[in-house]
Amino acid sequence: MSWLRGLIFRRRMYGDLSEEIREHLEEKIEELVAEGMPRKAAEAAARREFGNVTMLEERGREVWQWPRLEDFFADVRYGTRMLRKSPGFTAVAVLTLTLGIGANTAIFSVVNAVLLRPLPYPNPEAIVLVVETVGKTEHNPVSYPNFLDWQRENRVFRSLAAYAESEVNLSSAGNSEHVPCEVVSASYFELLGAHAILGRTFVTNEAQTPGGQPMAVLGYGLWKRAFGGDAAVIGRSVQVNESEFTILGVLPPGFRGFSGQAAIWVPIQMRDVLWPETARFKLLQSRDVHWHRVIGRLKQGVTLNQAQDEMSAMGAQLAKAYPEANRDRGVAVLPARQSLVAGLRTPLLVLLGAVGCILLIACANVANLSLARAIARVHEMAVRVSLGASRARIVRQFLTESLLVALSGGILGALLAFWGLKALLLNLPVALPYYADVKFDFSVLAFTTLAMGITGLVLGSLPAWKASRVTPAESLKERAHNSGGRRQGRAAGTLIVIETSAVLLLMIGAGLLLRSFARMSQIAPGFKPDHLLTLRVHVPNHGYTSEQRRMLGQSLVETIEETPGVDSAAANTADPFVWDGISRAYTIEGRSSVPTSETDTVYYHEVSPGFFKTMGIPLESGRDFAPQDDMNAPPAIIVSRAFAQRYWPHQDPIGKHVKFGLFDSPQPWMSVIAVVGDYRYHDYLRNPEDTPVFYGALLQSQNVGEISLLVRTKTDPAAMTELLRRTIEDFDPRIPVYSVATLDARLAEQFAKGRAAAYLVTLFALLSLVLGVVGIYGVMSYAVSQQTHDIGIRMALGAQRVDVLGDVLLKGMRLVALGIACGSLAALVVTHLMKTMLFGVSDTDPLTFSAVALLMIVVALAACYIPARRAMKVDPMVALRYE
Repeated sequence: MSWLRGLIFRRRMYGDLSEEIREHLEEKIEELVAEGMPRKAAEAAARREFGNVTMLEERGREVWQWPRLEDFFADVRYGTRMLRKSPGFTAVAVLTLTLGIGANTAIFSVVNAVLLRPLPYPNPEAIVLVVETVGKTEHNPVSYPNFLDWQRENRVFRSLAAYAESEVNLSSAGNSEHVPCEVVSASYFELLGAHAILGRTFVTNEAQTPGGQPMAVLGYGLWKRAFGGDAAVIGRSVQVNESEFTILGVLPPGFRGFSGQAAIWVPIQMRDVLWPETARFKLLQSRDVHWHRVIGRLKQGVTLNQAQDEMSAMGAQLAKAYPEANRDRGVAVLPARQSLVAGLRTPLLVLLGAVGCILLIACANVANLSLARAIARVHEMAVRVSLGASRARIVRQFLTESLLVALSGGILGALLAFWGLKALLLNLPVALPYYADVKFDFSVLAFTTLAMGITGLVLGSLPAWKASRVTPAESLKERAHNSGGRRQGRAAGTLIVIETSAVLLLMIGAGLLLRSFARMSQIAPGFKPDHLLTLRVHVPNHGYTSEQRRMLGQSLVETIEETPGVDSAAANTADPFVWDGISRAYTIEGRSSVPTSETDTVYYHEVSPGFFKTMGIPLESGRDFAPQDDMNAPPAIIVSRAFAQRYWPHQDPIGKHVKFGLFDSPQPWMSVIAVVGDYRYHDYLRNPEDTPVFYGALLQSQNVGEISLLVRTKTDPAAMTELLRRTIEDFDPRIPVYSVATLDARLAEQFAKGRAAAYLVTLFALLSLVLGVVGIYGVMSYAVSQQTHDIGIRMALGAQRVDVLGDVLLKGMRLVALGIACGSLAALVVTHLMKTMLFGVSDTDPLTFSAVALLMIVVALAACYIPARRAMKVDPMVALRYE
C-alpha cells in the first residue's frame, strides 16, 4: 500500500520527507545555538551528526519505490530520448518493421480463420468425412445402398449422415428463384448440431418413405428473402421444382450446410419428388450410382485409426458381397477439416512463409542498423561501465530500445493490416470456405504481440551482446571507434547471408509461380471462347411429356438462333467450367470390363446438333449429330480424341460400339459416328487426356433435367444477356434462367487463382528484394566508412584504386554468394511443398533457379559497387587524418 501511495502521491511524499529532514536538522541547530555555540559552528556540527542529507533522502524514498519497475521506467524514458535523438534510424527501423509485421498479421488473420479456428459445429474434432476410394484417389462420392449398410453395421460412429448438393427452382407468391439445395438423410442436422429457430428439422420415420411426405427446411437467408421473415411460414406449402413441399422449419443465421452453399434442405427420400423424370431409374436403390457425400460423428473414445480399420473391413465385405457395383472400391475416413481446406492449406502456408521471409529480412536490416548504432555508442557504454553501470543494465537498456522500436512497428503494422485486410481478401489466390470469418480477434492480437516481442528480442540481442563486451580501458582510447567497427564485421556478415538466403528463396518461389501462370496462359482451351455466352435453364417437370422434354433443348436453340445478333446456338447437359457432366459405368465392345478407376475419370455429355460448331471444337473425323438422330434412330455417340486414343489406339474409332453398364447390361450398344478434339470443359488446368468425354445425342436422351444453352453472338455477348432472357421467357415463362456468363469471363475465373498467387508472392518478393538491396548497401557502406583510415594507408603505400574497388566488391560478393548457396538449398526443400500450386513447371526448374540467382548477383553487385566506388575515391591525405 505504501508503494501504491508513493506511486500516486510521489511528489507530495518526497516533499514531505525533505521538509521533515530539514525540520529535524533545524531543531538540532537551534538546540546547539541555545547551548551557546555560534550558528555557523552549530550548523556544521548538526550536519556532521545528522549525516549526508541527500543520501538520507534517497534511502527514505526507496521505501516507497519498486526498484525493478522504477529502473524499467527509467530505461524506457532513456530509450525514448535516444530514439528521438536518432530520427533517421528510428524512422527507417519502424517503417521496415511496420511492413514486415503488418504483412504477417494480415496473412495470419486469414490462416487463423481457415486453418486454426475450429469448425462451427459442436465437438468438431469428432466429425469426419467417409468416402469411397478407387485406387489411389479419395473423395469419391458414395452410393446410397452402401451408405445404408455403413449406417446399419458400423460400431465406431455415433451417427452417419448422407447429403448431396444440387440446385432447385423455388416458387412462392408468384416469384421464382433458383437456389442451391442439399438433399439429406434424417440424421444430418443432429450430427452437425443444427437446430431450427422456427419449427423443426426432419425426424427419422417421416424421412424414410420414398416420396411419402414432401417437406423442406429453409435457410435463414432464404426465409428472410423469399418470405419476408414471416414466422407463420411453418406449415405453409411452397413449390420446389413444381412439386408441393411443406415447410417444416427455419435454420439459424450462418448455417449453410456442410457444403457451405445450401439455402434449402429436402430429405433424400424425396429425391424422386424433386426430379420425377428420374424415378424410373431407381437411383436410391442402385449401388452403381455414386452421388452422395457421407459425414460421420465418431463415438467418444474412438480414434480416427480405429474408425478407418472398421470401415476398411466393411468396404472389403461390401466389395465381396456386391462385386459388380463395388469392385476396386474401398473406404477412407478423413478429418472433416481436411476435406474443407484440402486445396487451401498449401497456398495459405506459402503466403505465410513469404511474409515470414519479409519479416526476417526486415529484422536483419534493422539488426544491422542497430549493430552499427551500438558500435557508434561504444564510447558512451564505456563511460557508463566506468561509472558503475552493470553489464546486465546495459543489456537491458539495448533490449528496451529495440522493444520500443518493435512496439512502434507492431502497432503501425497492426493498423496497416487492419486497413489492408479487405484488399488482401479480394486478391487471395483461394476461395475461402463459408465458415471462415476473417477478422481481428484475440488470436490475431496475440500473434501480433508475439511477433513484436520476438522481433524486439531478436533486434536487441546482438547489439546488447556486443555492448556488454565493452572494455572501458580499450574503448576509451582514440581508436575505439574503429576497433568496434571491426568487431561488427562477422555479425553483420552473418545477417547479410541470412538476408540474401531469404530474398533468394522468396524470389525463386515467385519465379516458379510466374512461369506457371505464363504456361497456364499459353494453354489452348480447345474451343473458341470469344463471343460465346452460356445460360443454364431448368426443364419444367409438369406440362411437358417425355418427348417434349427431349425436344425442349432443340426448340430453344432454334428460337434463339432467330434472335437478332445471334450467330449460332446449341445445347449441352453439362455447364462449362461449372459442372463437368456425369460419370457412368460403361463397356467397350470387345472388352469384358472397364476398371472403375477408368470409368470414374470419363464424363458423359448430351449435346444438340451444331454444338461443336458453336463451341468451335474441331470435328476430326465422321459427322456431327443431326436432327434425325432422335429416338427413332440407332443410338449414336461422338467421342473425344482422348477417348479414342485410350480405347482404340492406331485404329479408326468410327463404327465402334459402347454401351452403359456391364457387358451383360440391357442397355443398347451405341455406335461411334465421329471423333472431335479435346477441350477443357471443367478445370482449365486438368489435362483433357486424363478426363476423356463421350457425347450422346440430346434428342436420344433418357432424361433431361437441366440444359446449358451456348450462344455465339455477333456482338458483345454480355450485352445480349437481357435480350436472350426475354426470348426464353417469351418461349415459356415457367423456365428459370440462371448461371449466365460469358465463356471469356469463366476462363478469366480459371486464371484468377493462379494469377493472384503469382502476383501476390511476386509483390512480396519484390519488396524483399528492395529490403535486401538496402541491407547489403547499408552494411557495405558502413564497412567502408569504418575502414577509411586503413584504405588511406593502403593507398599511401601504393595500392591502386582498382585494387581497393576489387577488394570491397570481393568482400561483399563473398557474403552474397554464400547466401545464394544457402538460399538455393533451402529452396530445393521449400518449393517441393509448392508443387500442387505449379502448372507445367518443375518445382526444381533449373531456368528459374539460375535466372533468380543471376538477378540476385547483379542487384547485389550494384548494391556493393556504390560503397566500393566511394572507397576507391578516398584521398589518402584526408583518410590519414580521419578521426
